[in-house]
Amino acid sequence: MTSFTILAQLRNAEPDDRPRIISDLYNRNREFFRDHYPAVDSFIEENQCPYSIQITDSFLAVIDGRTGQVAHPEPLDTFAEMMAAPEHGAWVDLFSLEVAAPEQYPLHARPVTAMYERLAARFPEYPARYRAGVVNLKPLPGDGRRFSPPVIFLGIFHGLHVAHHLHSTEVDSVLLVEPEPERFEVSLYFLDYEAIWKREGRLYLFIGPQLGNNVFDAFFSTFRVTPHLWCRVLPGYVMEQTPYYMEQFRMLQRSKLRLVYPLDYMVRDHAQGLANLRQGLPLLASRPDAPIPAAIAVVASGPSLDEQALAWLGKHRDELVIFAVHTAVTVLRRHGIRPDFQFCLDTVFHEELISRMDLYPDVPLVLSYQAAAAYTTLTDTPLLVAAADVSHPVHIMTTLLDAVAPSTTTLAFALACHCRPETIFLLGCDFGFRSPERHHARGTLYIDEQGDETRPFHDRETATLVVPANFPGSEPVLSTPFFTQARLGVEKAIGRLGRGIRVINLSDGALVQGARPASTADCRPGRVADRRMMARQIARLFAPAEQGRHWRYCRGSGRKRYRCLQRRLPEQLAVEHFSWPEAMRNINDAISLVMAECRDNGHDSRLDIWWRLLSDLLSHLCICLYFFDTEEEGAEVYGEGVRIVAEVLAELPWPAALEN
Repeated sequence: MTSFTILAQLRNAEPDDRPRIISDLYNRNREFFRDHYPAVDSFIEENQCPYSIQITDSFLAVIDGRTGQVAHPEPLDTFAEMMAAPEHGAWVDLFSLEVAAPEQYPLHARPVTAMYERLAARFPEYPARYRAGVVNLKPLPGDGRRFSPPVIFLGIFHGLHVAHHLHSTEVDSVLLVEPEPERFEVSLYFLDYEAIWKREGRLYLFIGPQLGNNVFDAFFSTFRVTPHLWCRVLPGYVMEQTPYYMEQFRMLQRSKLRLVYPLDYMVRDHAQGLANLRQGLPLLASRPDAPIPAAIAVVASGPSLDEQALAWLGKHRDELVIFAVHTAVTVLRRHGIRPDFQFCLDTVFHEELISRMDLYPDVPLVLSYQAAAAYTTLTDTPLLVAAADVSHPVHIMTTLLDAVAPSTTTLAFALACHCRPETIFLLGCDFGFRSPERHHARGTLYIDEQGDETRPFHDRETATLVVPANFPGSEPVLSTPFFTQARLGVEKAIGRLGRGIRVINLSDGALVQGARPASTADCRPGRVADRRMMARQIARLFAPAEQGRHWRYCRGSGRKRYRCLQRRLPEQLAVEHFSWPEAMRNINDAISLVMAECRDNGHDSRLDIWWRLLSDLLSHLCICLYFFDTEEEGAEVYGEGVRIVAEVLAELPWPAALEN
């Protein structure tokens, strides 16, 4: 706690002594970054900070050298103290206190429902408190401080408010975000970064405006529980980017709210994936040795895939390698545009949907290697992709494609980046719509040529987000949580995979960070190498899946690994003496620690099919804890909750279909 007393130290110090205090902390921070985060140290070294610190009789001030003006409300110490207070109007609390358990997924829903019902039966006051919807920061015994859920400081700048908040409040975990990089160096004089790092075991620090960063993904990791339930955001200053970041935090926080892949699907997908690998179907096995001189058009079925966009594609057909999302193939076919590759990320076989796709049987179809076998028969050339950061039934020894989820559009874009073309064009990649009735383009799987809906699109009911438009000055775009997550997936791919690739967004939809907006009237691909030759070169990145070369079985029985998980998770959660910080730390860390302990090695991800179910069980425990305030109540709820987790897990067998 003493590491964050900088505000009191500076207040109590003589003016002549304040430069030494802040210089000492600055030097310690520079040494810390040199040793542990050299990229941050290089950033500080290479960038000129326009701000300076002026010592005053009463405290100090930060001056913007570009204007000569004080860069904050005065006096700074009073302002920082006010901002650090745990309750005031600038705080934004993000809540997602729900756990999905749809009945159509019984393998997943039954244990999750049982967890809630047993907690509610043991603590009958809990359901009424939940309905009342009042949660509080938890009082800590002894020093009058309180325990807070995870906090995101959006805009660090001087960092005095951050330091004082960490001094006066025990925080679950901290994400530090500086969208305006030129401000960052000022914080080194006031905020002890090494102290945060030691307390949390790592530093969740993001210095913008680069995209696709791993920091947000780590903070909102699928294995962590509390950031997805209740998160507090404190903007540090007024900035134009605030709505964009708030939207991103909200989407990441709510990413577990929708149950896209229940345990039922994961078990089925593992079995399907193993069958496809045994069959030796072509699997992504390499990447180009050098950038290919081609332009790839990723074509999805957003509303802006209109006559103008289709005419542009037709005019420049021979200059483009076309990656077509399955929902857009029908409209392309009707306009005489034959794609080079078709894409579908679905792993569940929907017979009615398949019958209406109108796919080309002689055009390669790119699929997840865990797709249902019926998908692989839709084309003469099925091409399979194994995604990174998902569970696999075997050790995939070849290329894992990053940033694949959550949609077919993100799959197509991720592979486009992997191919290393000169340019990627986005068409029909709207990630939103301006009218709920025009959620997709005409002539696609959802809307016919007359504009009538032919397939229900239930996601439009969740279109509550207004997001920036791709073209400045045009009407705002409505987006759904799923569309927004897909857009964030594309932005992640741009940041991680798209280095050196021009990404041009020709879609009249949501703004995609990292892509340059352009209209089809003002844009043309330019001369590139023969696109048929380029398409053949891309197809050669896939090779027949061969056991021992591209994949192999994991060692040992999956059932044995699962028994380890059943035993070790309750043991990992147990505490000898309850405290709010330790309980929440255990809830966040338990799944990843136990998974690592019980798997065969780093390539054995079989147990990962359980992560979402385990996360949902612990989410119910955590939500229940939020509605009890005293440490005595918390200790009782936590102890009983861990017992119920063990009880529910003991009732769940390892799926027989997953034994090698």
